[in-house]
Amino acid sequence: MNCPVCTFVELNLNNLESDLSSMQCAKCAGNFIRGSHYWKWLDEHRQNLPEASGESADLPLSDTSNLKMCPECRNIMVRYKVGHEIGFALDQCAGCKGIWFDKNEWETLRSRNLHDDIHTIFTASWQAEVAREERKKRLERIYVSKFGAEDYAEIKRVRAWLDKHERKQELLAYLTDKNPLSV
Repeated sequence: MNCPVCTFVELNLNNLESDLSSMQCAKCAGNFIRGSHYWKWLDEHRQNLPEASGESADLPLSDTSNLKMCPECRNIMVRYKVGHEIGFALDQCAGCKGIWFDKNEWETLRSRNLHDDIHTIFTASWQAEVAREERKKRLERIYVSKFGAEDYAEIKRVRAWLDKHERKQELLAYLTDKNPLSV
């Protein structure tokens, strides 16, 4: 079984966890986990830790965006964005459901307690949430570039205040009236 990134380098048996084996590339340090091994580990692991917030482990990543072929069954692997402030994607085989982790991706997911939620990353609902996160960040960058960081922070503060106010509609009417004090 050869590495889907290095193509001609053979994968060697490795242990990602004491009870979870993978096939690792000696050249790029990527890991392939058979889908059935992951599900068995998940079933035995039984501990679904809550996602840890904040920064991920500061490990150098080598997320490769090139199309990958499954090292086990040679089907095309599908990329799934992780999201949740993690900037890489995971590759899953459409056939055998094996998972490829580029260098340090497993460790990064583990540091955020997402290593036991990988199966959910491959769902449509998770991917839709990732797309919403990306749209929100893109819009925030547009607003910051349009208004400036300080004005954008202030308008967000005012908006949050208005959203909680019991007389929101009256306040908005006052703000949008060209001359609210004209008689």
